[in-house]
Amino acid sequence: KDVFAKFDPMVVRFFILSNHYRSPINYSDQELGGAREAFSRITTFITDLDFLLKQTKESAPKIERKDIQEELAGYQEKFTAAMDDDFNTAGAVAAIFEAIKFCRKALDDGEVEKESLEIMKKTVVDLCSVLGLIVAGRGERGAGREVEHLIEERERARQNKDFRRSDEIRKQLNEQGIELEDTPYGTKWKTRA
Repeated sequence: KDVFAKFDPMVVRFFILSNHYRSPINYSDQELGGAREAFSRITTFITDLDFLLKQTKESAPKIERKDIQEELAGYQEKFTAAMDDDFNTAGAVAAIFEAIKFCRKALDDGEVEKESLEIMKKTVVDLCSVLGLIVAGRGERGAGREVEHLIEERERARQNKDFRRSDEIRKQLNEQGIELEDTPYGTKWKTRA
């Protein structure tokens, strides 16, 4: 109960899974803090994909979808091999991060067609769900509609060159613990940890 008062239960699960079950676990708030940062890299990746999926209407050619699927299949095989190796969850978690690294590089290279994004998201979410890690839909719960409304208002202010109002909205959201990031695809947001 005390641990869950400080840390999200998913972070605690991730922390435990990041160690082999036969190895002793060095528990400390600092270790759990590191696990929170690592787990947030996964949830941030999924949130980024959700943001891009909302923004893009472009369809991926069949050959590109096949390339992405084949590339990600290699990481799925690494994941399965780790799990088959005496339930090596630490190795399975490493395979998830390798898949995310590949996806990030593909995104940087401009791979932002809708189907490709869906394949990336499904792969990472499915692998995490095998470990009981819920990573989809965790980023912006609760205040989402209000924040989206303020972001739209800020965008209108920027288009009307009302930069004072735009800055006021950014400051208002920042005070609520919400960070804005302007991207070529629009403004995305996240809550500070």
